Amino acid sequence: MNTSVSTVLAQTAVAIVAAVSPFPGAGGGAAFAECPPRYEITAIVEGPMCWDDDPASVHPAGLNDSGQFVGSFVCPAGQDRPCLWDGSDLIPIDLPSGYSSGGFAGINSNGIAVGTLWGTNPHRAFLYDHDEFTDLGVLPGYVWSSAYAASDTGRVVGYSKDPVSGAQCSFLWEDAVLAAIDVPVGPKSGATDISTDGKVIVGWMGQSIGYASNVFLWEEGEISDLGTMLGGVSAWPYAVNNRREIVGVATLPTDSLPPPRAFLWNEGGVIDLGTLPGFEFSYAYDINDEGVIVGKCRHLFKGGLDHAFVWRNGVMWDLNDLVPEVPNLTLWRAAGINEAGEILVRAQLDGDVVSILLSPEKALVGDLDCDGEICIIDLLDLLGQWGPCAPPPAECPADLCENQAVDVMDLLLLLANWGE
Repeated sequence: MNTSVSTVLAQTAVAIVAAVSPFPGAGGGAAFAECPPRYEITAIVEGPMCWDDDPASVHPAGLNDSGQFVGSFVCPAGQDRPCLWDGSDLIPIDLPSGYSSGGFAGINSNGIAVGTLWGTNPHRAFLYDHDEFTDLGVLPGYVWSSAYAASDTGRVVGYSKDPVSGAQCSFLWEDAVLAAIDVPVGPKSGATDISTDGKVIVGWMGQSIGYASNVFLWEEGEISDLGTMLGGVSAWPYAVNNRREIVGVATLPTDSLPPPRAFLWNEGGVIDLGTLPGFEFSYAYDINDEGVIVGKCRHLFKGGLDHAFVWRNGVMWDLNDLVPEVPNLTLWRAAGINEAGEILVRAQLDGDVVSILLSPEKALVGDLDCDGEICIIDLLDLLGQWGPCAPPPAECPADLCENQAVDVMDLLLLLANWGE
């Protein structure tokens, strides 16, 4: 903005302040809640053509801080194949001998991916590093293994299983050694995620997933039983960040069919994330270190309709409402979020299942009425809140500088973005 224009606006605004707020402390209070975030669609990733000339469905699973993501693509006739998005191309991964199907579950910041292969050989956890597969093996007494996540320090977590007896045990793989994670509640368990710094592991333990299972938290060999989270019969953790915050899905206490509900656990307790309006079920799949959570909500009575969501600062938004309109596009499931705030989504476009990568738009500082521009309405709202902010938890949205007061510094910051 032109400097002279800014100066005139600032002088005018200060004069208005003097007229409407002759003494400090006249304001405080909140006129508007936090503005909904907005996202750009940075990539629409379609699957390769199958042998029947239909495009493969792309199922995203994990996203790293470099914007790479992994997952699998599926042709109508079956045979899942692992795939890697390198930022410009979706790369199908050739399978090693003895395996006809497989999929990636996660990728760390070093580009190392993990997942599961199967075929004529039993299900096997693997690590994939620059065109090379490493078989992670199985725990003694088990037949199968699956890997779910890898830390930036090279640790991998997952589980081993006996498909006949149903026995299942969590594992930690490190420095080419596969070790069991002993848990206090049995008889089964499965490690589902590890923090990127490798210090924290989460998983489930109990009778079975979805029916009788508790969440466990592992920290350098020390195990904590976090229970069923929301008071129901079962909980399943999907992700943990470097701040020991855990997200997942739990059942609510009810005499009828327990509805799945997304949860957030941290040192302060457990939060039921709720659902989007009109939806009955919710699932939280990932959380970054800023505490932004992504997942999906499901409408059970509309044929299993799914909508992807993003949750931050206590508010859940439908991602379909936060992106530019694209004909025949529905964002189904937000599978991952990285530290840049990029979100990986499974979606439907023109009837095909695709992966979508979203990037957050820069927040417009001073847009107090959330209309996408800085104008006289925002200025008047700021002036109406002039003075010290009310004590927390009261909101003070015009405190742009976050110094617990609406003052000249906030005014100048708003004016600096005038007309944006």
